[in-house]
Amino acid sequence: MALIEIWDGPTVQLGDLLDAIPAIDVLGWSVMEFWGVARNDDTDVVALEQEAADSPTGLNLSANKLREFAAQLLQLVDGIIVGYREDPPTRADPDLRTSSEVVIEAIDSTLWRVYARDRTITDRLQSNCDDVRNVEPEVALPPVHEQS
Repeated sequence: MALIEIWDGPTVQLGDLLDAIPAIDVLGWSVMEFWGVARNDDTDVVALEQEAADSPTGLNLSANKLREFAAQLLQLVDGIIVGYREDPPTRADPDLRTSSEVVIEAIDSTLWRVYARDRTITDRLQSNCDDVRNVEPEVALPPVHEQS
């Protein structure tokens, strides 16, 4: 199990991170929250943001739908996306690492925090990205960002 931070800024996109996950198709996916910018006017990000916020388990997607979601975004400013094996995590989970196989967190368009039970994923990201840092001791990963 590993938690890393990727400081490559906006050069790394959500699709790049998804490409590093070998078991992406066997996991269920949930967008717990996000704030993003659409690639074009065909995507109503405000409606998707609201749908994710209104559900206790976020916006539930298959791996293919998650890839489509990532392709529709020009930029993911802030967000929390989880991959899970059985039941989706909920907003009541104090730490998504206990209920998820993978947690991808976008922070302020410049930082990605990625947790994976399978170290192969974080190893792949470390070799594909320029500025990757291990987070030790690992911090808790809540299901939503704190509102200020």
